[in-house]
Amino acid sequence: MTATPIGPVELIYDAPPECPGKQAVLERTAALMRHQPSVPISARAMITRQGASYRLELDVEGGRQRIVSASCDSLVHTAAVILALAIDHRARDSTSPADRAQDSTSLPNEQWGTAQNSPNVDAAPVASTAPPALSATAVPSALPTVAPPVAAPTPSAAIRRQPSPAGPGPIRPKNPAAVVEVPTMPSLHPHENHSNPEFRPVTQLLTEYGMLAHLAEGPSLGLWVDLEGWSLAAAAEWLIPEWVQMPNSDQARGGHISFLGGQVDSCLTVAGSPLVQACAGVELGDMMGKGSGVSNEQLGHGIWLAPVAGLGLRPRLGSALSADLRLGLALPVKRPAFGFEGYSGRYEPHSWSIRLASGFSWF
Repeated sequence: MTATPIGPVELIYDAPPECPGKQAVLERTAALMRHQPSVPISARAMITRQGASYRLELDVEGGRQRIVSASCDSLVHTAAVILALAIDHRARDSTSPADRAQDSTSLPNEQWGTAQNSPNVDAAPVASTAPPALSATAVPSALPTVAPPVAAPTPSAAIRRQPSPAGPGPIRPKNPAAVVEVPTMPSLHPHENHSNPEFRPVTQLLTEYGMLAHLAEGPSLGLWVDLEGWSLAAAAEWLIPEWVQMPNSDQARGGHISFLGGQVDSCLTVAGSPLVQACAGVELGDMMGKGSGVSNEQLGHGIWLAPVAGLGLRPRLGSALSADLRLGLALPVKRPAFGFEGYSGRYEPHSWSIRLASGFSWF
């Protein structure tokens, strides 16, 4: 990224693909400006995805501001407003007192009208059109749009300023559509919003093939830890025992084999979307086999260890609930085999295991 001076702003800008681009920020800033500084200001704006919302970090002339919003477009408009206010402040500071006095008294008649003591025009109170000072109030959820310039009244049309008991009131322009309304914005040093981890419990039905002899199912209980741009997932898993017949033996000789273990994954968002994640991790557990059809029926144990990889899909179903789907592949580096002493046949899991987990997570 490079800082390319465009007009009064040297802006370094970075944002997700779904957000408005750098040119949109500069155009909105230009539409809100009232003065032109002698030297461009330097600014850096970075928008990042944070769960279901967006976060803006804006550095302007040594001041930093962090704002979080559900809309990326509103953050872009917020950045444009702050830049426009900073530019106007720089430009006014660089002018002489006489120029500022003339600027405040010689507004163009085409847009604002003139304040004259004309007895033929009634008084009309309006809100001030000057950009408000930055305050620590919250960013409005829907920022107002900037009305385009329209045909102005003739210079002969005048607006009378009527004094009130509390002092002189503001002037309403002849053409209200020509007024640029700038919303009240947070200060440049609000309370910083740090990226804290978010914990989301998850319950799923695990369906597996490859570890056991047949399609197996069982419950899975886990926890998501969501951070900015990536997540950690930990789950406890149990596969209900499946009957396995020993090869080259009668139908009554075999065992019930099950699995009890856990899985830990690290996941990154795909294409900047928090709904789709690519995950990689490790699975470790105990495979258990209970013999049947022999005189000494014992419970055997063996260690299962496998790296896992897959994709996760987490679409929202409501304000506090999400669907949670995970498709993965495990390639065991350690897998036990089960058999009976004195018999040549034995059962051994495949060298791969495909699993699908489907369920819900909540906030």
